[in-house]
Order: sequence, then structure tokens, then C-alpha cells
Amino acid sequence: MLKSLRIKNFRTFRDITLPTLGNVNLVVGKNNTGKTMLLEALRLYAAKGWFPTMRELLVERDEYERGARADLHDNDARLDIEALFCGRRPTRDEAISIGPKRGQALTIRLVLVHDDSKDSRQATLWQAVEESGPNGTPDLIEGLDIKFGEDSIYVGPIAPLKNEALYGRRYMRSVPPGAVPPPFVPAVGLRSAAVAAWWDAVSLTDAEERVVECLQIVAPAVSRISLVNHPRDHSRERSPRIPMLRMDGHADPIPLKSLGDGMARMFQIALAMEDAREHGLLLIDEIENGIHYTVLPRLWNFVFQAAKRNNVQVFATSHSWDCVEAFQRAGADREDSEAVLIRLEKKNGDVKPIVFSESELAIAARDEIEVR
Repeated sequence: MLKSLRIKNFRTFRDITLPTLGNVNLVVGKNNTGKTMLLEALRLYAAKGWFPTMRELLVERDEYERGARADLHDNDARLDIEALFCGRRPTRDEAISIGPKRGQALTIRLVLVHDDSKDSRQATLWQAVEESGPNGTPDLIEGLDIKFGEDSIYVGPIAPLKNEALYGRRYMRSVPPGAVPPPFVPAVGLRSAAVAAWWDAVSLTDAEERVVECLQIVAPAVSRISLVNHPRDHSRERSPRIPMLRMDGHADPIPLKSLGDGMARMFQIALAMEDAREHGLLLIDEIENGIHYTVLPRLWNFVFQAAKRNNVQVFATSHSWDCVEAFQRAGADREDSEAVLIRLEKKNGDVKPIVFSESELAIAARDEIEVR
């Protein structure tokens, strides 16, 4: 479990440090302060800078090079890798660095090296994974020794900008040792394919019962759940599947979506929590989406209980004061959990974090102090 986190030169973060993290962390702040970007940094960190994860971050934000088009041999247009770097057009001394505070276990670094002797758009992204802190021996990926500020560590190329899509497919076959992209539940919800894959992993196991228990937070009459082929799609190979519920008092199954967006959200969070068991990390963007405020205390109780049971560290974002208040109460009710609230705010163009411990958050909730 991460006890602290420092992010440098990634997205909107020039240099921020979160000195304290808990097993369940809630990130709040106004729009455009970097809440989702903090989750992106954690996704990239857990994946050790694995290129397909990097590609996902860019594609999700439609970040392609200006005027880029897919060529005849590839379905992908050229990605704007510079968009990952704070201020764009970074120098060698402005590498992305994501990891715990200095002196702890693992840090990933990414640097974009421009070849100014040729076309200014020609550049290569290099990666380093430092396993033992700044004074330890870094994980040798391949190739070259590049200076990152005061440190000199081995790095290896990930992708040249001119052909990153093609290189990305080759790189996908060579996963960095220990790279584990964590389960991520976006604000808009999961695609049906991800839901089906996670459901297949829990079906007919004890985890299935825990998923049903989560749905019973909203609808106590739910007794069973299954995924069936969509009736409008007759393709056998890629038929989408839809969740159906068996409910007490109903003779026929009921589509999960017929009970509202909140039920679909709860189902996805419960599945993600079980998938996170092998990853140790779960990321949820705008956790309260579609969920009525009266249900939030029970949702947070479930999250705290499941995180402890599965040994999972949770990071979630929210805009809602009701969500913050429910989070504080759920954390205070459990002696075996650590609840940390992280507020991001912009000052003079830079993002600054304010970290509230469980005791500080309790005071804020009691006195109705605005912490969003």
C-alpha cells in the first residue's frame, strides 16, 4: 500500500506531494484541479509506465497530434505524447516522476527527448523504473544512461512519436516486470465488455455473493444476478451481455438498468472491488454518480469493509458534500480503517494538495467546514 505519493511534471501537476495516504482515500476539489489526473498518475504508476496504459490515458482524452490521421497500415492516429507532460515540450530535466516520497521503494520516470537536429516533431519517449529508491540499483530496461536532475539511472525507449502506435503493439508483448494496471471505474461507467470479463471472474464463487450483497444496499429484494446475451445482437462471437436480476416477489428476471443508474454504478464498483483483490489498488472517478445521497453512507461502509477484506487501497474522487460527509462517518465508524481526504486547489497556476487526516476530517464534518 502506498503510504505517500509525489508526482512531478505530469499533466497539471508540476510538483505535488501527498505526505500521508490511507487505505481509503477520497479526492475532492473544483473542476480542473486535477482530480481525475491524480487517478491517471496512479494508473500509470501501477502499470510501471507500460505503453498501452499510457495510450489509454491519451485516447480517453482525444489527445492526438494536430492534423494527425490514421494511415493505411494502422487504425490509430498519432498520439500527442507531449500532453502527458506538464507544460508540454519538456526537456530532459523535466521528466515525469511518479512514486512515494524520496527514499522509498519504487519510482517510475518518463522523459521525452527531442532531436532538434532534425524535424522538431521527432522525439523519443524513454522510461526508467527505479526499484530501490534514489540510491539503489534501478531496474535495467535497456539501452542508455540519461541524467534526470541529480540522478543518473538506466532508461529504455518506449516509443518514437513518429510511430508510437506500431511500437505500442510490439511493446504490449513485453510487460515490465510487476506491471499491473489497476481496475478503474470511470465517471461515465464501464464498457459492457469490461463488466462481462469481471463478472466471469466472480461467477459461481464467494465473490458473487459479495457482489449481490452490494446490490442489496439499494435493492434488498435482489437474490441473484446473471449476464445474458443482448436480445438485439445475434452475433455469437461478439454479442454484448446485459446484467439481469432475480428479485424476490418477481417471477421473471429484471434488467439491472431498469432499476436506475445507481444500481448499475453499485454493480460496477462491487465487481471492480473484487477484481482489485489481485491488484491491491482500485480507482473510482466520481464515485457518487447516479447514487442517491441517502445511500452514500451504506456505500462507503461497503467500500471500507471490502477494502479491508480484500487488502485493497482505494482512491476515489467526488464533487459532493454529501459524499464527503458519508465518507467521514464511515471512516470514523471503523477502527480498522484509515480514511484520508485530499483536497486539490489551484494557486498561481499550480495545483496544491491539502490532506485531511481522519481526525481533521471529523472536525470539518462536525463544524460543517467546506473541504470540497
